Amino acid sequence: MAAQLNGKMKNNFIRFQILVICFLAISFSSKAGIFNTDTLHLGSKVTGFNLPNTVPNQAKMVSLDDYKSQKGVVIIFMTNGCYHCIKYRQRIKDLHTQNSKNGFPVITLNPSNPSYAFEETTQEMVKNAIKENYEFPYLQDSTQEVTKNYGLRSTPTAYILQLKGNDWILKYKGPIDNDMENKKKEKINFVQNVLDALVHHKKDVIYPMRS
Repeated sequence: MAAQLNGKMKNNFIRFQILVICFLAISFSSKAGIFNTDTLHLGSKVTGFNLPNTVPNQAKMVSLDDYKSQKGVVIIFMTNGCYHCIKYRQRIKDLHTQNSKNGFPVITLNPSNPSYAFEETTQEMVKNAIKENYEFPYLQDSTQEVTKNYGLRSTPTAYILQLKGNDWILKYKGPIDNDMENKKKEKINFVQNVLDALVHHKKDVIYPMRS
């Protein structure tokens, strides 16, 4: 019994360490007043970006302009070390597989400052991309300039952008679904519901938004 308790305490301590590292890597800039969470709202035009990609055998730099042939994109901010991001890895891959054929591929973007967390360095991102066999870009925003523009508060967070003419319009910002721990048998798949509505041109759908 004592051994089991010690094992649980060790696992909880490791989980706590991971959460602290994620907090320091992402939230340090927020506490410094760099991130403005009120800059992007539903219907806003989203500015483009051009960031280094850490997935081998893909384009070394990726921008929104590369997706002008698509209906839109799903941008998901995530990190290597974030406990909940790890829980979402397979679901993110499934989102890309299911929706890229309908014109809404996934782009993942790491908002962490690698100076504050070794597991968020370029080398570690490459290792993770290979291990997880990512078929979508995994971009590094080491300066956090894009992260600031998107008003990110936590990871993982999804942004659905729809291409209208030459403009990228924000259609959704918030959680991927309602199951951070990936334990619920029945989930409310927020991102997938929005994508289905966009593909089938439904205009009467109310999307949950996180400001």
